Amino acid sequence: MWLSRSSPAVGVTAMFVTLCIAVATNGGLAGVLAAEIAEAPSPGVGSWWTYRSTEQVTGTVTENTFILRDYARYDDRPVLLMTVEPVWAGPNKLACTGADTWVIDAQNHTFAACLKDDVELASSPPHEGYFEWPLYLGRAWTAKYHWIDRQRTDQPGRLIQHEFKVLAYEEVAVPAGSFMAFEVNTSSSK
Repeated sequence: MWLSRSSPAVGVTAMFVTLCIAVATNGGLAGVLAAEIAEAPSPGVGSWWTYRSTEQVTGTVTENTFILRDYARYDDRPVLLMTVEPVWAGPNKLACTGADTWVIDAQNHTFAACLKDDVELASSPPHEGYFEWPLYLGRAWTAKYHWIDRQRTDQPGRLIQHEFKVLAYEEVAVPAGSFMAFEVNTSSSK
């Protein structure tokens, strides 16, 4: 079976995602202040973060909270098993509507698949690549993946490409407080 579960002891790191990416920063690159670099977080079971996005054409705001339930292996790589609240019903990933588990790549914290009752609804091999670590001002990258929608036979494995660029490192105020955050812009071609 492609999904196996385990719960290694991992230190708790909080990550909050909203409009920008706010994470604890550390590390160093030549010419960049250490406080302006974010390494990939290592969240503990029970950790949660909120994702908020605004659709540019309609202005529709979607907000979901991701809760880390467990660690596992999926397609022979380490993953995080997440619950999403409220249950995903957004327009951007219709194939994942009603999913009870989101599988997130543990190394780069990007989407690998969504499941309902341990049955894969959709996946994006090799991974979405939404985050390239470390993050720092000016960093740019391209993510290419195949979106596999197992709910619709008319969309098997289409190639999708996203361009990302870190535009700013600035303070953002959210209900949980004020945080230094990276603003990451994305554009996509389908």
